[in-house]
Amino acid sequence: MRYELYNVVQIALQTHSESVRILKNSFVDIDRRQTNMAQNGNLVAVICKTVGVIIFATVFIGGILIGVEEVAVTPWRTDTRMNWRLVFTIWTSGFISGLLFIAIGEIISLLQNISDNSRYTEKHILTSKSTDNDESNRVDLDESLPMI
Repeated sequence: MRYELYNVVQIALQTHSESVRILKNSFVDIDRRQTNMAQNGNLVAVICKTVGVIIFATVFIGGILIGVEEVAVTPWRTDTRMNWRLVFTIWTSGFISGLLFIAIGEIISLLQNISDNSRYTEKHILTSKSTDNDESNRVDLDESLPMI
C-alpha cells in the first residue's frame, strides 16, 4: 500500500514538474522571441529608418546652407540674406522624403513582426496537434487562421 502511494505521488510530482517546465519554457520562449525581435529586428527596416533620419539632418543643414545668398547692394558691397522660399522648399521636400523612408522602414518592421508571430503560432498549433491524443481537442490549422 505504501509503495503504491509512493508511486502515485511520484507520478503526480513528475506530471506537475513537467507541466511547470512546459509553462516556464513557453514563457521563456515568448520572452526570448520578443527580445530577439527587439534587438535584431529586420536589417532593411533599420536601414530605411536610418536613411530617413540622415535625410532629415542633411536636408535641414543643407537647406540653411543653400538658402544663404549674397545680394549686391552697390558695386563695392554685397549683403547676405536668406532666401526663405528656397529654404522651405528644400525642407518640405526633405521632410517628405525622410518621412517616406521612415514609414517604409516601419511597415517592414511591422510585417516582420506579423511574420514572426504567425510562425510562432503555427509552430505551437502544430506541436499541440501532434502531442494531443484526444480527437475532440485537436485544432485544425486552416480553421484557426483568419480567412483572407
